[in-house]
Amino acid sequence: MLSRVVWAAPLFLLVLAACQPVTPPTAVLSVDGPDVRLNGVPAETGDPVGPGDRVSTGAHSAARIGWSLDDSMIVDERSDPLYHWTGPDGRTLAINVGVGWFLIDAGTWHVRVDNEIATVAIGSRACFNVVPGRYLDVFLFEGTATVVHPAALTLASGEKVRISAEGTVTADAIQAADRAAVEARFGRWNLPAISPPRPNRQ
Repeated sequence: MLSRVVWAAPLFLLVLAACQPVTPPTAVLSVDGPDVRLNGVPAETGDPVGPGDRVSTGAHSAARIGWSLDDSMIVDERSDPLYHWTGPDGRTLAINVGVGWFLIDAGTWHVRVDNEIATVAIGSRACFNVVPGRYLDVFLFEGTATVVHPAALTLASGEKVRISAEGTVTADAIQAADRAAVEARFGRWNLPAISPPRPNRQ
């Protein structure tokens, strides 16, 4: 069984890239349940989600944020992501996650997940679980992911990592029980299928 532990002091991340400017994508929201909010206001399926917007879910409620046909995030109940658009590269969807479970599919865009515990860049399909003040879990089902803070670590498809508030980064293989639990958690929602427009690249 794969097992890795990395200790590292906190770092500060600065990413600069020279790329063609791109128009920030506006996502489209799908909701399931009685308590999904967009910037504190009750949300409905079809609401646009732009840079700086926060989506929050209460009990028995979930949401899908769809940026394109290939890029989306399912927000489980009692979760609260904040969406940022970062430059100067103009290609990164930066999502600040404070608490909860999130299932992210990244295809067209670069996706970076920020939290007070860790910063993780992903390229494909990954699930995150954030327990404030304790740890952040990442389950990488497809593609690659890189932990850039608090320690540099690259994950391969089929690996998971727990990053503790103390800075410990522990990687291992995803087990069948992990997959089943994630499928059950996100498969219970009836989120309307929508087709957001693809990003408007300049």
